[in-house]
Amino acid sequence: MKEQLYTRTERGLKKSERQEAFPELSVSGLFSYTIKSCRGTLLSSAEIVPRGIKGDRELAVRLKSTGEAMTQREFPKLARILPTVLSEDTLLLQAPTMPDVPDLAVTMSEKGTLLNTTMTIAKDTVPTVDQGEEVAAWLKQVLELKAEEECSLVKMVDTYKRPVDVTFGEENDEVSLADGYALLLTSEGSLEELNKIQGPNATPMNRFRTNIVIKGPAYFEDRLRKIKIGDVLFKVCKPCLRCSITLKDQETGEKDKEPLKSLSTTRRGQLSTGDKGVVFGQNLIPLNKGTIQVGDRIEILELADEPNFIPLNK
Repeated sequence: MKEQLYTRTERGLKKSERQEAFPELSVSGLFSYTIKSCRGTLLSSAEIVPRGIKGDRELAVRLKSTGEAMTQREFPKLARILPTVLSEDTLLLQAPTMPDVPDLAVTMSEKGTLLNTTMTIAKDTVPTVDQGEEVAAWLKQVLELKAEEECSLVKMVDTYKRPVDVTFGEENDEVSLADGYALLLTSEGSLEELNKIQGPNATPMNRFRTNIVIKGPAYFEDRLRKIKIGDVLFKVCKPCLRCSITLKDQETGEKDKEPLKSLSTTRRGQLSTGDKGVVFGQNLIPLNKGTIQVGDRIEILELADEPNFIPLNK
């Protein structure tokens, strides 16, 4: 059955119905993650490029024995690492919970003057540039890897275009070193609804590693299909099935049972592909370049009458 969509020019809706269908939404938070699975950076504005927020997850920590990107799923201590961009080619690495570890300034290599390598991420093989032994040693110390385990900081080659899964995207859509899609959108209202279930042990928004937080009704994002923020158009392409990273404290890496325990009671869903899991947030694909800011009003261009997944909770 074809999905029923409402648009801003929908003439079939009465004025009162149109107002209910299109509540006021605005951007309340913007976040970027310079290094995949490390701490995020709070932004006041963000430049949107085809891969998502410029600079978001263009770096990752690579496990040398497998060639794979390291994530908090297997290496939760990545949450200890706070990267700060000092300039276009300089990155400051800190481990705030480890006062005995000195800060490290890293001059980034773009031209392959250091070791060229590849990294596997979500079954994709991505060309990257190794950023050298000094930062590798720093990472190993912070992550407390075993003596035989080696890692390196790698940067995605700028000219490489990594395609998204065309199941939910288009042939020319791009993504950086994020798991699947360019951006993730979540809602304050949805988090408030979740925390009503959890009680006093509230889950913070940073557990969901979102890029764009909106102010709006709980789980209204599930019905969005196309939106405009500032001068940027976004396709809402896919519900986000949540993994165990949401269980990790985003400062220490320590594990909890929430929010997945509570979400599983109300937010289990099945995608059009048949994949099942716990849904929180929506993946976005930018349709043009531009700048968005905290406080921007969100224009709803296409709205569905149902969520973009099959709810499984009775």
